[in-house]
Amino acid sequence: METVFKIAVREGRVVRLIYLDREGKLTERRVRILQVTSEDLLAWCGKSKDYRRFRRSGILAAEL
Repeated sequence: METVFKIAVREGRVVRLIYLDREGKLTERRVRILQVTSEDLLAWCGKSKDYRRFRRSGILAAEL
């Protein structure tokens, strides 16, 4: 997934995430990643129409 994150940030591409939130709910999000840290991603989320932080431990899959 690290390669997907790097490409997305460098090229400004949208990433499809399969994400498990803290309450155990599985969601699909389309995000534009702005920053990657060792703990999370800061991204613009198309579903919530807002900036969101996604815990890396909750990301089950990522694709361009």
